[in-house]
Amino acid sequence: MKKKLLFISFAFGTALMYCCGQHPAPKTETAAVTVKKDTSAPVKKEPVKIYDRSFDDVSRFIAGMSQSAGSTIPSLLSSSRVWKKYAGESDAEWEKVNANRLKEMKDWAEKELKTEHDKKLDLFYPFSGPDILHALALFPNSKNYYLFALEKCGSLPKLSEMDSSMTKNYLSSINNSLQDIFNKSYFITRKMMNDLSKPNVNGTLPLICVFLARTENEVLEIKYYHVDTDGSLKETADDSLKTAVKVDFRKKGASQVQSVYYFKTNFGDKFLDKNTGMLAFLNKMDSCNTYIKSASYLLHYSFFSTIRGVVLKKSKTILEDDTGLPYKSFPSKDWKVYIYGKYTMPVKDFSGVYQTDLQQRYDKDSTKQALPFSLGYHWGDKNQNLLRAIRN
Repeated sequence: MKKKLLFISFAFGTALMYCCGQHPAPKTETAAVTVKKDTSAPVKKEPVKIYDRSFDDVSRFIAGMSQSAGSTIPSLLSSSRVWKKYAGESDAEWEKVNANRLKEMKDWAEKELKTEHDKKLDLFYPFSGPDILHALALFPNSKNYYLFALEKCGSLPKLSEMDSSMTKNYLSSINNSLQDIFNKSYFITRKMMNDLSKPNVNGTLPLICVFLARTENEVLEIKYYHVDTDGSLKETADDSLKTAVKVDFRKKGASQVQSVYYFKTNFGDKFLDKNTGMLAFLNKMDSCNTYIKSASYLLHYSFFSTIRGVVLKKSKTILEDDTGLPYKSFPSKDWKVYIYGKYTMPVKDFSGVYQTDLQQRYDKDSTKQALPFSLGYHWGDKNQNLLRAIRN
């Protein structure tokens, strides 16, 4: 009996050793297997930034667009008879602009500006006013849009502090400020200086936000800056120092955040040459696409030579009408130039800026192409022109 128990105990112990992997080493040699440790660092996920939705809510309200669920705008305002009337009028105006101008611009740009779209360079838009509208139609993929003009940055309205009468006046002022864009495609400087200085429409920012909202973008964040002497942007809450405003936005349903910067500045030589901060900022800019339209022919004059030099130095491509750089600025050894539309005598408000060499190019160039939309000073007779220059 003892022998039998000893045998069972031995057999059980042997089986246990094999089950636990503690069996004796085999007599034959086996190749060693090297297990590599994963030394790569774990992918660090960026925290999701939470934006203050009130920027977008206010932008949609002053653009005459309905609010989405959870809006910070009191329903008493967004459902008022005043706002509904304004929204209906705005919808009609924007429907016409989209059908008669913006759609054709976008279709044309997708075909003709493919090089610019693929490179996705920042867009430099001097003498722009708050016109992010046409910049987005022609250059939708830029990471940053740099706009420059004389008007102050301003701010969005504080709707909680406005009664019915104030709201009505504000919306009416927004509508009045947009009439030249609706009918002519550009802002008239002397009118804009007046419209955007009123206590209601305060600066360029409200119109920038209206344009962003009406082009199906979400306004995410607004920050103010002043340009330091070294060209860097310093965030500020001091109204007296707010010479620049940055608006972050993204297309509805997209993840990429884009930014439009607006700078209050004067590009005349006697102002710009003394503005060391702005000069430093411009000189630090990366190579860019440049867009110029309805610019009062300022770049034709000798007293805008500094900004003319900046445009030529920084631009990989330039899209402009004849109010931008003179045609002689693009020698063939440096630039490939394409022309569109029809060149005619400048409108009567401007003299001494007719370009004989550009007219000769239009007369002789069999490769010139039609321009399917009207954009610029010749809004009455539709004899608009565009020049597209690509650096060799």
